[in-house]
Amino acid sequence: MTITIELPLPPSANKYWRKGRNGITYVSKEAESFKEEVGWAAVAAQLEPIEGPVGMTIDAYICDTRRDLDNCCKILLDALQGYAYEDDNMVYDYHARRFKAKTRKQGKVIVSIWKL
Repeated sequence: MTITIELPLPPSANKYWRKGRNGITYVSKEAESFKEEVGWAAVAAQLEPIEGPVGMTIDAYICDTRRDLDNCCKILLDALQGYAYEDDNMVYDYHARRFKAKTRKQGKVIVSIWKL
């Protein structure tokens, strides 16, 4: 069985981590907001974590030509932890494709996930 879910485009990995005045690294507010959006979308789709190895395809619709596809995937895999799988180390196979979005507002990812 394959589960498909549409999610907003993840923030850039460059905006994911921040360093505080005390030198401690933390997840940015933008990243926290994205994780929360993924959580709500997963609940709405009645997504439950798949046990064991998973495979997935990621179709990323990106308008910014400077943005790396792998940058998008890392953030997405982290955000799906606990919703699609227990830990992103359970992703044994994934294929990512990049498509052109006309505007930033049209940016999104469509993710299909299945048990291997």
